[in-house]
Amino acid sequence: MSVASRSGHTASLYKSTILITGGRNDKLYELHKVSSTSAAAPPCTMLPQLETLAADLTNLTKLPGGRKNHSAVVLGDYVLVFGGETFDGRSKEPVSEAFVVDCKSSFAWKSIGKLNIGRAGHACIYTDEGVILHGGSGEHNKACNQTYKLNIV
Repeated sequence: MSVASRSGHTASLYKSTILITGGRNDKLYELHKVSSTSAAAPPCTMLPQLETLAADLTNLTKLPGGRKNHSAVVLGDYVLVFGGETFDGRSKEPVSEAFVVDCKSSFAWKSIGKLNIGRAGHACIYTDEGVILHGGSGEHNKACNQTYKLNIV
């Protein structure tokens, strides 16, 4: 599989497609088909609310700028992309932007908006309690050890 060189990116498996996000200024994401599918993911209990939210959001006509050191987590038929650093220099701090990628709708990107905290180099996972964020760097690029539940719905 040939993939453009990247750093600070994420890779999310949705069915038999890998969504590689960020790590470059010129190409926000790439899609790559794989021959096998992943094991069943835990059920996404927040899926009904996420589907309602995604239905209310408009598809972006212009994709956000490239980013690195963000997080991406698969939630049913969606991928939540949060935070990171931008390549365009518009922010010297980690950003707090959140996006939903609608995998059912040709990987359409939708903006959730800004959350209360900005992070880069953090980790996000989905549990039955929701999306949990840990660590990374925050304001003034200071390393953080906090753990948060992201309220996206």
